[in-house]
Amino acid sequence: MIRSFKKDDSDILVALIQQDKPMQTDEIIKRLSKNKAWVYDDGVIKGCAAATALREGPYGKRVDVWAYTAPEFRRQGVGQALWSEVAAYIEQCSPDITVAGYRSDKGNAGTFFSKRGFSYWFSTHSMSYDGGYFPESDLTPIPYAEAYFDEVITLINEGFYGLREANGMIPIECFPPGYDRAKVLEEFAEDRDNIFLFVQGKVLVGYTRLGNDYIDDIVVSRKHQRQGFGQKIAQFSVNTLRERGVNRVFLGVVDTNTGARDLYERLGFELVETHTFARKVGAK
Repeated sequence: MIRSFKKDDSDILVALIQQDKPMQTDEIIKRLSKNKAWVYDDGVIKGCAAATALREGPYGKRVDVWAYTAPEFRRQGVGQALWSEVAAYIEQCSPDITVAGYRSDKGNAGTFFSKRGFSYWFSTHSMSYDGGYFPESDLTPIPYAEAYFDEVITLINEGFYGLREANGMIPIECFPPGYDRAKVLEEFAEDRDNIFLFVQGKVLVGYTRLGNDYIDDIVVSRKHQRQGFGQKIAQFSVNTLRERGVNRVFLGVVDTNTGARDLYERLGFELVETHTFARKVGAK
């Protein structure tokens, strides 16, 4: 019943998962094809699971796991059968920490992982907007240029510091001392058409980074928060994606960032799903 994932499974699993989860096709295929992955198949494919390779990080040796059972096949032992394979793999890897991600606004995945020794870490809300254009604001963006790189890094570190600290994320800074500056410089340069900076006078007050159909980041400097810049940057981000032909704009927000979520709801964003991360220390 449990076998390894094959490339030919992709279309079936994408359709199975997307009936219940708003995941992008590329994300599903990448998660299954780039990691150790299993499929529950008794003549009908009913679920799948995946686990990353063991890697060294700030929490020590870490493995990330993910499992999915189609709603119509739940409470039939499918999840447990898949988990048996995942658990054996985890024991073989012997990580210091295992992190599981699952949808928590529906279903009972939280209970499933809790029974297997995982404890809650944090949650993120996926939200979407399919309304009209927003009025243009007086906040004019400028294109990203390498001359602003260090200022942007400082802005991101300061902007996310409190959020990462509150959720026990290590390192607390997105780009800690000793980070690979050359690599990040190259990544920013390659993505320059999706990065926009907002300057007041000569001061960088915020930035946004866009994906294909989503807002990847919105950051406002600490000194300029609660002054309306976040709203203006969010509206600009939506308008830019709409101009690129995107009808439904997505973004994610950590559950403890209630101010940002309130802002997005006022702008017309609606909750799509809540995704929770839970963690377990040790391999057993």
